[in-house]
Amino acid sequence: MINVGPMDEEESIQLISKRLEDSGLGTKQTSLLAARLDYLPLALVQAAAFIQENSMTVPKYIQLLDRGDHILEGLLSQPFEEEGRDSSVPNAVTATWIVSFKQRRAKANETTNKNS
Repeated sequence: MINVGPMDEEESIQLISKRLEDSGLGTKQTSLLAARLDYLPLALVQAAAFIQENSMTVPKYIQLLDRGDHILEGLLSQPFEEEGRDSSVPNAVTATWIVSFKQRRAKANETTNKNS
């Protein structure tokens, strides 16, 4: 097992910018996203991949985070004992999953409606 902790703000901004391949991103936007995801590398990479895949802006992604499904987040965030799981890790990765789940559901609904 390799313990990977949070990055600092500067590292997080660099990671997001590199993953989004966009040097035009404002530091304020990337800094806010990094803070919202608790500077966790996995959450940052997942968010950047989602942003790219959906041709989305960072502020739009942050809006999706703000509209998180609190019930689902609560269920996914329940503490459980598992070897190697750091129970002190915040829910940043869960939040990125929720955004992804919602987007997939919306796309599936669009496809269903088009085929009807």
